[in-house]
Amino acid sequence: MLLEALNIKKMYGDRVIIDIDKIQIHDNERIGIVGKNGAGKTTLLNILTKNIKPDEGIVRNLGSIAYITQMDEGIENTKSGGEKTILKIREAFSKRAQLLFADEPTSNLDTNKISWVENEFKKYKGAIVLISHDRGLLDNLCTKIWDVEEGKLQEYRGNYSSYIHQKEERLECQKHKYEQYINEKIRLEESIKDRKERASKIKKAPSRMGNSESRLHKYKKSIKQTKLQNASKSIESRLEKLTKVEKPKEYKNVKFDILESNKIHSKIIIDTTVYSETIVRTILARLLFNGHDINKKVEILSGGERVKVAFAKIFLSDINMLVIDEPTNYLDIESIEALEDLLIDYEGTVLFVSHDRNFVKKVADKVIIIENEELKDKDKINKGIVSFAEEKEEILKLEFKISETISRLSMPSPKEDIEKLDREYKYLLNRLNEIRNKIK
Repeated sequence: MLLEALNIKKMYGDRVIIDIDKIQIHDNERIGIVGKNGAGKTTLLNILTKNIKPDEGIVRNLGSIAYITQMDEGIENTKSGGEKTILKIREAFSKRAQLLFADEPTSNLDTNKISWVENEFKKYKGAIVLISHDRGLLDNLCTKIWDVEEGKLQEYRGNYSSYIHQKEERLECQKHKYEQYINEKIRLEESIKDRKERASKIKKAPSRMGNSESRLHKYKKSIKQTKLQNASKSIESRLEKLTKVEKPKEYKNVKFDILESNKIHSKIIIDTTVYSETIVRTILARLLFNGHDINKKVEILSGGERVKVAFAKIFLSDINMLVIDEPTNYLDIESIEALEDLLIDYEGTVLFVSHDRNFVKKVADKVIIIENEELKDKDKINKGIVSFAEEKEEILKLEFKISETISRLSMPSPKEDIEKLDREYKYLLNRLNEIRNKIK
């Protein structure tokens, strides 16, 4: 075991950010952390790496640690976002730590660099715990998913796709239990009503009864009423317990604008838009700001939440064209999907730069690729960027296999089949040339 955390709790003001009983990380695990913006994912990493102290609980690090942070502290501003990310990754890899933490390691990277990061992570000799909105990376790399929600951590075995399937099953099970609770609640309420009606109908003793008969009648009546009252209390007690059952939650499968930190974010938008408060709240709701989230001050918003507020301001501006640079950076997966739907419904023109393959596939109807200082126009998304990105990824894999095969041919072991290796080398080389010619 490389790390253990017990009974960790972290609060900001009166809001509980993290409240987790137990975490363990073992050798060579590949763990992806998912959750809504503001759920506490980065806070959790900072606690586990001891960059911040929990209000309660202990963290035991039993192995060496490296941490690829989300922000760019200490890196010169002349470098691009992608160059800064690569520098941080190379520096972390050079430490050869037993446990590597990474917060959005593919942010600002192009498709080729994302593939490079994915391959390097796969080869890493140690455990990895990462936060990422890249669904492809979580699918191809992770063997376990941590879902952070309302301060709690739910663990799922398998990759991201497996997590989605398991979570849907768990939520369906919760829904079924909730429906059972509703049916039981209705049955008990009707039962209480029926028993009270029966109790009220118990007749008084007839006037011509003797004293002994009257006492007997009252005694029997008392027994009946006591039984009915006890039964009603029992049912009401069960009903009270049932009412405490929570309804299961539904699961939904830029340059930063200047935001004054001491103001409520929805008020900032209302003060700067020509649209009504109702429309402002509707846009914020579509970006997953609901309930008390609407009245949060900017200073307590997470990085992803600030991005969404900036988007809301842009959507509600008096413009008909959006130009966005890497819109999915710092957003959780659910927020990315909400942004996808919002951009698809947007009536104006959208020009965006993104290396999120799933996002591009869903939102764009025309794709321009820049390569070797030239523009390549791909009119149809499914035959354009997706196939192009997949082919570029395959080129990287083929080049790696060719290099490995050449190494084996130059220094063959006694057990190596040289002819087979030679045939494999020629096949890989031909395949590589085919793909390169195809995307020219």
